[in-house]
Amino acid sequence: LALDKTSVGPISLVAQGGLDSAHVEAQSSGALVADIAADWKPGRVFLEKLAISADPKHFGLPESSTVGMHLEAPAEFTYSGTSAKLPAMKAVLLPSGTLDVSGSYSPKAMKGHVLLEALDLKHLRPFAPAIDGGEAALQAEVSGTPHAPTGNFKFNLKDVTIHGASLPPVDLTINGDLAMRGKRRMLRADMEMSEKTQKALGLTRFELGADVPFTSPASGGVSQPDLNAPLSAVFSLAGQLEGLWKLV
Repeated sequence: LALDKTSVGPISLVAQGGLDSAHVEAQSSGALVADIAADWKPGRVFLEKLAISADPKHFGLPESSTVGMHLEAPAEFTYSGTSAKLPAMKAVLLPSGTLDVSGSYSPKAMKGHVLLEALDLKHLRPFAPAIDGGEAALQAEVSGTPHAPTGNFKFNLKDVTIHGASLPPVDLTINGDLAMRGKRRMLRADMEMSEKTQKALGLTRFELGADVPFTSPASGGVSQPDLNAPLSAVFSLAGQLEGLWKLV
């Protein structure tokens, strides 16, 4: 198989069992290396092994780097009708980072958790050349029902260095919270800049935030951004613009 001068193969797939249960194994080599093993029966998938890696040169990374992921431990996924559940899935990301995901969904209740840690930004330079280094992390939670969800997220950027800018490392945090505010469901998002970063940029005040309205449909519907409702945002800063201009 050749896609844009990228070769994948050979690929092997072995399935043993029947319509009531089966064991599946898949492997591939070449630019994309995969090793997968899973047990299946109606309503349940047990992922025994999942390891995927890609040729780093296609991502502009040195050959010593490995791009991909592998499970830390087996994971189980169950489903029935319109319901599904993933109790836990933990994975190691390559070249850096860890991912922890869990959740459940049904028309009457849902719950989800995502934790991304220790993502080294220097490995993402092929996609974001302006960033020399730093670390990113994300934590997100959701609960409630599909038509009335609540949740929050926190996205951290730590010690981010900007290519060609004579600035010390920058720290930023984006916080989000989805909840009922008055009569309307709103996602409130705010960007926070550490005091150290504000001083480095010559700022004495920095405020950036927005309120995004969500729909509140009747039971059976799914809440989503309300394009017909008013959106509000605030941006306020004070101080010298030289450092901020270097960042831009």
